[in-house]
Amino acid sequence: MNNISDNKKDSNNLVSDIVSQEYLVWKTELFDLIKTARLQTALKVNADLLQLYWTIGTNIIRKQKKEGWGSQVINILSSDLSSEFPDMKGFSLRNLKYMRAFALEYADFPFVQVPLAQMENENSEKSAGVTCTNNLVSSLPTIKELERKLKEN
Repeated sequence: MNNISDNKKDSNNLVSDIVSQEYLVWKTELFDLIKTARLQTALKVNADLLQLYWTIGTNIIRKQKKEGWGSQVINILSSDLSSEFPDMKGFSLRNLKYMRAFALEYADFPFVQVPLAQMENENSEKSAGVTCTNNLVSSLPTIKELERKLKEN
């Protein structure tokens, strides 16, 4: 029983030696790298999805102009996309209409570069990332605005 207790004491001393101030700083730097990579990945994925939604919306608009409103372009596309990509959500009739409205509202889309990457190129501080991301998000239409546009069209 003493051997087990002595081993725990030795183990605790080893841990306290390893957990020095230098280690804590190093660990914090690694945590920050991981958090930054996760944020950059999320921003990149979101930017890519916005680009995809805008492109789908733009293509729907073009196809509807060519085929006419009675052609059921969105209905058929919704069914085809859902069949082709059963593991993906977001291709409902309603969502495709949102994509169309998004493309109508933002004809000058797409964004050229993810906002966080732009900041890094400008050597901005990390805290500016929140402001830049918030500006991007606040410039996008709300669901209610898109629904209003859909009703107007």
